[in-house]
Amino acid sequence: MVTESTNVVLPYRPAHPQRRRIRRIAVVLLCLGMAGAGWKWGLPLAQQANFLYWQHRCMAYQPPTGKVAFEADPASAAALLQSGAEYCIRVHRRFNKNGPPAGWTEPAFFRPRALDQIFPGPTYAGVGIAFMHGRQSLGGTQHFVVVTVGISHPYGDGHYFLDISPVTYASATWALSSKPVMLTSSKGLLIPISGTQHPRVYFGEADPNDESKFTIRYELDGQTHVITGQLHSDNIVTLAEAAQLDSR
Repeated sequence: MVTESTNVVLPYRPAHPQRRRIRRIAVVLLCLGMAGAGWKWGLPLAQQANFLYWQHRCMAYQPPTGKVAFEADPASAAALLQSGAEYCIRVHRRFNKNGPPAGWTEPAFFRPRALDQIFPGPTYAGVGIAFMHGRQSLGGTQHFVVVTVGISHPYGDGHYFLDISPVTYASATWALSSKPVMLTSSKGLLIPISGTQHPRVYFGEADPNDESKFTIRYELDGQTHVITGQLHSDNIVTLAEAAQLDSR
């Protein structure tokens, strides 16, 4: 026996045309709102992520041992400048005002390109970079430490100094537009030099056994000197001559 199927019509009423229009308008407004929020927050968030990437590169920066950060020997400085490997003439403001020591040509300064990404413009235009890395203070706080090297003539009496100075920054965060904040500009080392001396400073190295310390080597008159730096709980970085080695 074949049973005929019976179509049952459910008592649904078609949606009112006005309600369909309201729903469509709501969907369009929602999409527009999401697109606007993506444009408003997405681009700044991507920019901040890029900034933090470069900050991480700086705080983990460690070139090969023997990287020169400052070169005053004329022939060696010219070779570095011609290499184009992040070397340039960075004349200190006072150096430029008073002129270099007699017998000097312009030295070569090292400036890592990664640092230009977080400190563009004139922030470090007058000096070379002898160290940049994340260091943990004795109090356990991680900060960004930058050590500059330049030539200074602070007393105006004809005496020149190799000027090695540290700066401590609180790191930028994920907060939009967050940038590193300078905490301290610590007292540096002033090393007397003359026109017959041509110091060479090597890029510093983070101490693998103590996260608060680092070392910077420099050569003067055939002697290799070692500077030890340390980040303290008050965010001050101290620099001290640690050793002198005969390099001849």
